[in-house]
Amino acid sequence: MKLTHSGIQYEIDLDNKQIIFNTGVTKSIQSKRWQLLTFLAQNTMRVITLDELKKKVWMAEVGDEAICSQAREIRKDFDNENIIEVGKQGLKFNARFISETPLDGKHAIPSESHERSNSYIVRLLGAHLQHAKSEAWFFGTNFHLTTEQFRVKILDALKRGVNIYYIVFSPKSVLLPHIANSFNMPEEILENFCDGTIKNLTYIQKQALEQNASGKLEYKLYESIPYFRAYFLDPFLDGHSYIVPYLMGANPADIPGYLIPSTDSRSVTRFEAVAALWGKLP
Repeated sequence: MKLTHSGIQYEIDLDNKQIIFNTGVTKSIQSKRWQLLTFLAQNTMRVITLDELKKKVWMAEVGDEAICSQAREIRKDFDNENIIEVGKQGLKFNARFISETPLDGKHAIPSESHERSNSYIVRLLGAHLQHAKSEAWFFGTNFHLTTEQFRVKILDALKRGVNIYYIVFSPKSVLLPHIANSFNMPEEILENFCDGTIKNLTYIQKQALEQNASGKLEYKLYESIPYFRAYFLDPFLDGHSYIVPYLMGANPADIPGYLIPSTDSRSVTRFEAVAALWGKLP
């Protein structure tokens, strides 16, 4: 996840829990301060109330000063007093999210943006599917919105010979209550979203068969804990990926994702993990 503030770029390495400065220097951050930083980074340029932070980051009773103290420590981590505003109303992270690659070979997205992942996907997944040449892979808990809204686009891609694979969380998994809680979401809502995804995919499969689509649509269900949502477009060609990290206490729909080339190591490692999971699932 890359951010910029006052002309200086930073990278927050979610895998290794560290800040990478544009000089190449890294700084590791542990414990609750890391959780606060990642939550703030996913909600840049808006004031987050202390009550919201208590619910979504601490998830326990904590004093206002304890939260503000952690925010001041993060300022020191960045060596930048202005990167976080600390006030009675809450905290505001002033760095901006940087998108890292164009949507396709012709149209580049803005260099700096902050957008909910669901808003981005609903707005632009159709364009992604139109440019897909060979394969599209989707991994996450559910895709109930996009499999409904982009049903025609998915069918069009299948007719062009694009193979599409979905890995969806099983609504019957014993881990569903745990994941729903981590998403700050009622269990029945998450279960309905997963069920809706499966029903939509089954319907699209039927439509593709009736319309003699040359591409195939397959889906499998998993029951392990997911750590990210991912959209891989042409992972074996010159494609790109959209990755949304899952964070404890945050609804994935509200978290910005990052768009990267399929050759980027962050995309390659995640795709390899998803493909390996696919091979293990019945």
